[in-house]
Amino acid sequence: MNKAKQPLSLRMHKKIFKKVKKDLKSGEDTITEPVKKEYPSEKEMLKKIPSKKAKIQRNHTLSMERSMNQKKAKLESKKSKRTATHQGVENSPPAHVHSEGKRWLTTLARQAKIKIKHFIKKTLKRN
Repeated sequence: MNKAKQPLSLRMHKKIFKKVKKDLKSGEDTITEPVKKEYPSEKEMLKKIPSKKAKIQRNHTLSMERSMNQKKAKLESKKSKRTATHQGVENSPPAHVHSEGKRWLTTLARQAKIKIKHFIKKTLKRN
């Protein structure tokens, strides 16, 4: 995980500036790099929080991780679209065919008429 680079504090800037200025006055050309701040580990950070709260927070994070892993596993699991994949007839029509189903209409004119009929029925039902 990439950590964002944090800017130096004003105090560190001041220290570096003083060192550089001192080195320039004394004639030395050595410029020291700033000391990188070491971040405390997770356990040390949790020590600062009272033990009860830390325990509760730890449990919350663990439960969140578990639930996220479960959701991820559910999304990634492969599911068959049929109950028995080995059975099935190729090029089979749907089980219940409606005589005026949109899939089975042939001409555009007839499709338009039926769409208008459906629209009128829907509007009449609403009113």
